[in-house]
Amino acid sequence: MSIPVFRPTLRRRDFNSVLACLVSDRLGAGPLNHELASELSRSLGAAGGACLATYGQAVDCALQTMGLAAGEAVVLSALAPAEYLRALAGRGLRPLVADVDPDTGLILRSEVERHLAADPKALVLHYPLGFVPETDELFGLGLPVLEDISQALGASLEAGGDAEGRQGGSSRRCGGLGTVSVLSLAPEGIITTGAGAAVFARERRELKCLREAVESRPRDALLSDLNAALGLAQAREIEGFLKSRRSIAEVFSQAVARSRHGRLGPLQEGTGVPYAFPVMVKDGVKQVRQFAMKRNIETCSAFADAVAAIGQGPLEPLPDLEAAPDPSAQPERQPEAVPMAPAAAPRALAGARDLLARCVLFPLYPTLLKRDLQLIVKVLGALP
Repeated sequence: MSIPVFRPTLRRRDFNSVLACLVSDRLGAGPLNHELASELSRSLGAAGGACLATYGQAVDCALQTMGLAAGEAVVLSALAPAEYLRALAGRGLRPLVADVDPDTGLILRSEVERHLAADPKALVLHYPLGFVPETDELFGLGLPVLEDISQALGASLEAGGDAEGRQGGSSRRCGGLGTVSVLSLAPEGIITTGAGAAVFARERRELKCLREAVESRPRDALLSDLNAALGLAQAREIEGFLKSRRSIAEVFSQAVARSRHGRLGPLQEGTGVPYAFPVMVKDGVKQVRQFAMKRNIETCSAFADAVAAIGQGPLEPLPDLEAAPDPSAQPERQPEAVPMAPAAAPRALAGARDLLARCVLFPLYPTLLKRDLQLIVKVLGALP
């Protein structure tokens, strides 16, 4: 059997937690949902949060909490999840797509500043593959920030600035720095509830708006207690998960250094989080993936679900979203196709294009067996 790229880190205590919920006969959204939201909020330093049944619902709640009006613009990374385009279009908001640093996949400050002339009202700060900025400078640009920590739960910034530029002088967890934050709880995540997502507000003022946004939705939009039971058991083990991930990432980094390829970005010990193991392939992506698959190691394109991967063709602009078309009218996604920011030149999004073309993910998670670890190390060091 092949080694999957992603696998949830499930332990016996996770099963016991879910079993206890089943025995209680309270499976719908209830006290465990609220307990999970509170537990995660405390760990992030947020005022509070809510757990919803889908990632899309969480993103939409976050945008609603920020009080953005139809027609206003939002800056986001070309490598942010494409779900943001759908959510922005649904609220009549205009996306301003910014290029990324090809060495980390993080949104470039210069790109955000380039878009300031369009008078954006918010910034979506996505931490791709668990990488975080070296400083908190993006929080000092005067824009309310929506942090997406789906791939960076447990990461932190050394500087203690916030969205208004206030300095705290100490390290703070990502997810508690922006006005609001979103965390996917899908099976691919650092922790999982099996499905769904959580959304958090940093201050009590925004928390009131968030609660209003959540209460305006049907009850089935909330994460069930059955799912939350799994998430609670996982949340209490996160420090152990992070330690395992960092140890494995260090070993894999040494292995790939013996090949002619390399890894994306630095290890970021103590700040970033290894979400998966990203290999930057010099050339021959197809051959590298086939080489791994022949040895029963699955791989995937790192950014197949990103904004920049929406299939409009490599030299075509994003559709004009000012009129907020129905998201269902979007053309079908083709993973290798790369759109450009509105009004961008043909060479725009060079950093995102490079990562779309060359970054391949290998498995990295705490439940890898010893023999699996040894096999992946061997393959990484011998990539063609």
